[in-house]
Amino acid sequence: MNFAVNNDGDYYPQVTATFTAPKTSLDKVNDGNYWYTIHPPNRWSAVGSSNASDSIEIDFGTARRIDTVKLYFLDDSDSVTNPRNEATKVVAPAGFTLEFHDGSSWQTVPDQKRVPETPSGHRPNTIQFAARDIRKLRATFTHAKGGFTGLTEFEAWGEGTRPYVAPPAKPGNLAYNPTAQGFPKASASHSDVYGGVPKSAIDGRIIYKTTPVNRWTSYGSPNTNDWLEVEFAEPKEVSRAELYIFDDRGGVQAPANYTVQYFADGQWREAVNQVKSPTLPTGGTMNTVTFGKVSTYKVRVVFTHKGKARSGVTELELWKE
Repeated sequence: MNFAVNNDGDYYPQVTATFTAPKTSLDKVNDGNYWYTIHPPNRWSAVGSSNASDSIEIDFGTARRIDTVKLYFLDDSDSVTNPRNEATKVVAPAGFTLEFHDGSSWQTVPDQKRVPETPSGHRPNTIQFAARDIRKLRATFTHAKGGFTGLTEFEAWGEGTRPYVAPPAKPGNLAYNPTAQGFPKASASHSDVYGGVPKSAIDGRIIYKTTPVNRWTSYGSPNTNDWLEVEFAEPKEVSRAELYIFDDRGGVQAPANYTVQYFADGQWREAVNQVKSPTLPTGGTMNTVTFGKVSTYKVRVVFTHKGKARSGVTELELWKE
């Protein structure tokens, strides 16, 4: 069973990366599909990263018995997958490490048997090892000279029972409302006419694909800025927001910028000391912003749209810590 794949919008397994190229999507590495061509894209890459190495981490949400990992590296130097000879600089890495988290620190997965022995594009790079229970797995790629690493799929295999049951979401998300009844409730300055409505942004489902529609977007808005608001039944302490930004590379794209505001004394106020990761809004992955803790019954995210495109999220989470 491939424990890394997530096509149902479950909270886990959750994938994060140290860097994601703006024109690629991190969610593609665990969508169950792999192909190496540039068009249509099904890839994550680190093109533009200032790091000598970058990592992808998978949190399974619970310990999984894993004995095999497969990494499907891209290599755009091939004329078959890159017939236009586009200068993407995406090649297999010079090397990589595979680690698991033991609950306190990262440890190298022992006794790895790799086929092939050196990283290679356009094929699965298979790493086998003695089966062990793993909650978090991390691959760190050392970029080749003059190039950047890219992946079309990251698989983690082991024995499992069917039917597969996803772990429950991490508790504490103040915005979570899977029924759309009562509080918390979501609203927006504008919503598209194709089903991208505010309630879908707090239902606990994270789906970056265009179908099924499980998101809010401001597509069609006449505004240069739009907001998505969450209202609580009573004041809550909030100091962190996580935005799972939707980007279809067309009419809905990652915003040029966003900011968090809270309602106090009859007016909206900017949250102070906002720190964003990644710094630039990025689609197809989680965007985290921390800020000075506030006590409020309404929080909203104000999006500054990128050019003629409009903004959207598949999920908005709000946390006390």
